[in-house]
Amino acid sequence: MKSINCGFKAIGLCLLIATNAPIFAAEKQASASASPQFLAAGKVLYEVNCANCHGPHAQGAAKADIEISIITERGGKQPPDLTDAIWDHGSTDSDITTTIKKGIPLNMMPAYEESLSDVQIGSVVAYLRSLAMSSAPVPATTTAQAPQNFERMLELADYVDLPITGDMSPDRVSGVLARGSILRDEPGSERFFVNDLVGLLYIIDKKTKQLTPYLNFDGRGDRDGVFPKFTPAQGYAAGLLNFAFDPDYARNGIFYTLHMENPNTRAESAGPKMGAVPGLEVAGYTTTPVLPTPIIPDVAATRDFVVVEWTDRQIGNTTFEGTAIPSGRAH
Repeated sequence: MKSINCGFKAIGLCLLIATNAPIFAAEKQASASASPQFLAAGKVLYEVNCANCHGPHAQGAAKADIEISIITERGGKQPPDLTDAIWDHGSTDSDITTTIKKGIPLNMMPAYEESLSDVQIGSVVAYLRSLAMSSAPVPATTTAQAPQNFERMLELADYVDLPITGDMSPDRVSGVLARGSILRDEPGSERFFVNDLVGLLYIIDKKTKQLTPYLNFDGRGDRDGVFPKFTPAQGYAAGLLNFAFDPDYARNGIFYTLHMENPNTRAESAGPKMGAVPGLEVAGYTTTPVLPTPIIPDVAATRDFVVVEWTDRQIGNTTFEGTAIPSGRAH
């Protein structure tokens, strides 16, 4: 069975089902009568709001062998194929429209009744119906064109193993061996930077494939990292989430990081720990106010996203020497 999930990502199609043949025939006729302009408008809305999870052709994460971890962590279902005949919430245009309007919170699909009009939602449904018809099996009487062989090959090989940072439990998040996320070229060098969501930022030498810890964000309790309120806890898009180099990094040594903190941690400062990184000058680090949110948060579940600007004065080595300045904080 399949749920409609994740952002606008949450609409779907219905192909021929024996028990719903009259319904499908009516829906197919309605889609066929939609104007090209109406379908084009639906395509634009789909690409903006849904394709990020359901894919450019609405075939879902499962068929693409992709898993969106935050949905798994919250016990939801992965974005489904919207071009087949399986539905949990009704297969008529009216059923799908209601699902889009009301959303499915467990699967992280928000309600769209306040942001999209009935006409806009109708155009997306019509567009998805058209995708369903175009993906229908070719009748046996039709001779399908043989696929062309371009003799291309993609060969995959392990590049480097990250150190084991998981807790080795059966949990699908904390129990994985490592939670490597992003690999980026360091501008002007022969090195990569790669992060582990548990809080580690590594440098990889491209020639030797030597992996060296560069920064450790996890300063909870007696841990050795920088930030006492850091959290990689499951159930959230948590940990050391992202990093990016300044366009002039090769000259100024500036890069940015995004990590999550738990503001409810007691008796701990939000500032960096003294001595956690020997070369880090913490005197100028002043915690920025939290940006106001348009909703009243659940205090117990509140987490802060923190952006930090780092300046490394010696970018050629594998240790950090410089300053860190918080650039923003938001719930």
